[in-house]
Amino acid sequence: MLDWYPGPQHAALLVAYHKGIYRRLGLEVTLSTPADPALPARLLAAGRIELAVSRQPLLHLLAGRGLPLVRVGTLVDLPLGGLLVRNGGDTEAPFSLAGKRIGYSTEEARELLLPTLLRPHGVGVHELELVDINFGAVNEVVEQSLDAIMTPQRLTLPRQLGDEGVGTRLLRLEEHGIPPHEGLILLANRDRIGGQRETLRRVLEALTEATAWLLEEPDAAWQLLQEQEPALDTPANRDAWLPMLLRLSARPAALDLGNYQRFEEYLVAQGLAEHPTPAEKLALDLGAP
Repeated sequence: MLDWYPGPQHAALLVAYHKGIYRRLGLEVTLSTPADPALPARLLAAGRIELAVSRQPLLHLLAGRGLPLVRVGTLVDLPLGGLLVRNGGDTEAPFSLAGKRIGYSTEEARELLLPTLLRPHGVGVHELELVDINFGAVNEVVEQSLDAIMTPQRLTLPRQLGDEGVGTRLLRLEEHGIPPHEGLILLANRDRIGGQRETLRRVLEALTEATAWLLEEPDAAWQLLQEQEPALDTPANRDAWLPMLLRLSARPAALDLGNYQRFEEYLVAQGLAEHPTPAEKLALDLGAP
């Protein structure tokens, strides 16, 4: 299950499907879109699906609550989240957001990212008016006159809002104290890994092949997606296509375990986790013996 509507960030998954790479490797893969961005990880934890696309901060949050989730692959190496602030207001920095109406669409935005972004400036989440916008970012910003939005779609949402006459400026999370992290990851159910290792390795092999072709043939890849996923062909996605390719993980199976350990240590230091979840429980290298 994807984490969002199909977009450039899902390019490796989509190309592997439409080029028949999964099928050639003996895999039967179905890609689905959730009705709510909170659903994929929870359905995975409940054993209702076998893989979920997610984001590293959400994994830390849910694993800390005891959900049996583990990263098995990386689709996008770099952060994709950010705080988009509407132009024309007085919110020049995070500390001036007190009293403002802030939209969010993901659980980790509300529980982790906004608190850690604001805390160094002495602002608490309780001082904001938070609005759950689900998938409706553009409509909600326009209709509810939100002052800012915490989004996992910082490469596409500014253009989407701009096309509706709403100018924004971007605060990149990693430039405001939040550690660098992987923007898009593939999760499995840790309790079910035992019987899935070989299948998951083939999934990652398919994604590696698809990513290599994407990086070698970006124009042909975009043409393929235009033909097979017509809804993906929007001005915002066209603008984001090449910048997203620069962020794709060329080795989806490769694991930087220290990255997960550092993010956990940061959460503990910020008082957002009582004890760090061991990095080995958060992320798995399926290529290891």
